[in-house]
Amino acid sequence: MKLPINPYLYLDTIIKEDIPALIKWCNNEDIYANTLSFPKSYTEEAGKTFLSIIEKTEKENGFQVNWGIRLEETSELIGSIGILNFTGTPIYKTEIGYWLAEPFRNKGWTTAVVKTFTEMIVEKHNLIRVFAHVMDHNPASVRVLEKAGYEKEGLLKSNILKDGKAIDTWLLARTF
Repeated sequence: MKLPINPYLYLDTIIKEDIPALIKWCNNEDIYANTLSFPKSYTEEAGKTFLSIIEKTEKENGFQVNWGIRLEETSELIGSIGILNFTGTPIYKTEIGYWLAEPFRNKGWTTAVVKTFTEMIVEKHNLIRVFAHVMDHNPASVRVLEKAGYEKEGLLKSNILKDGKAIDTWLLARTF
């Protein structure tokens, strides 16, 4: 399902033909530093693993949970956004995560993606809360979320481990 974002971008399924783009864009120190599960060296095997995780998760849930961010002009994959987990019975909230390739940042595109994606999943899944954790060394991602209508709820001390180091994360959320 193609979901338009703006005249330049749309969201769509991530497919095996996207592995070269994943390798090209995810072999980036900034993306590695600001994501929890991306490997330091993004290989073809990492791309295949990512696709198998997407397939398994979507089969278990019965709906698309990860979306590729694509350039309208070329359909090239330049990022992704997805649902990291659903919680509650019935499900009422979820966490999201995203990344965008470095050359496409600082255009307002990530904010547009996060805002559109959030509104789409809230409507589709009847959510009342969507949240994200952002490592405290990533103020640009905090700004993206705030511009997309999320509010800071607090700084979680030593909330994650990355490369054996405890890292604080900001918790930001939107409620509906």
